[in-house]
Amino acid sequence: MPSRNLTFQTFLPGCEKGERDSWEAFLANYTPIVFRLLEVYAPQLAAGAKESLWQDILKALAADDFKHLREFDHQAEREFLIDLKGFALDVASQRLGGAAGDVRPSIESVSSRLKGLPIAHQEIVLLNWGGYTPQAVEKVLSIPGTLVSKALETPAGSEPSPSGIGSPQAGAWLEFLREVRAARTPDCPPHRLWVRILDGQISWYDKTPAENHMAGCLHCLETWASLREADYLRRTTPALPDREVTAYWAGLPMGHTAARGSWVGKLFGR
Repeated sequence: MPSRNLTFQTFLPGCEKGERDSWEAFLANYTPIVFRLLEVYAPQLAAGAKESLWQDILKALAADDFKHLREFDHQAEREFLIDLKGFALDVASQRLGGAAGDVRPSIESVSSRLKGLPIAHQEIVLLNWGGYTPQAVEKVLSIPGTLVSKALETPAGSEPSPSGIGSPQAGAWLEFLREVRAARTPDCPPHRLWVRILDGQISWYDKTPAENHMAGCLHCLETWASLREADYLRRTTPALPDREVTAYWAGLPMGHTAARGSWVGKLFGR
């Protein structure tokens, strides 16, 4: 089927042109990934609410001739997924907000808690506070449980973690992440540099200053953790079955008009 034969570099430009085959691929590949992200970062969503929220996200992406979609990183899929995650969680944050009594962590308070920890420990803590269980962090980062346990130890006299999976502060954490993503400075490296580090395609001369910067920059730490997360989710998330793709057409400018010759066209007799 057409959606299964398109690559990221092919279907993303097609999505911006309103091509149905491209949106078939987009929905098949990224609907399950966004749902997995929402299960972690917005666990308070009721049954069926993820589908409604995804419709809102799609409508926002398609607004103004796909303005927001065009602003995402287009160089490679993992960088694109970082932007998609941020956008999806921003929409979720706007819908859910913080619960009464929740205290939103500040960049200063979280930075203070992470200060002095190795980067490996910092990303473990950040993912755990975002909603991943220790067992899930092991899988996302492909690391031993002993390292996760060590990173999550609470030093004597310290306050407990500000958030965890199922925590009532999940909405406040979404607002915090939105602030972190907006805290980019001119010194923050581009996504592509972090991808090169992850893939082992960079020299120590360029890697060392980037990692030294990340050790004290929550924006770049969140970007790095999101890249690792995107890499894991893309490898381990099955595509949406073809029969379920059509449920999300309502959020897109094409409506229910199927392209001639596509599998959706055949479904509607075109």
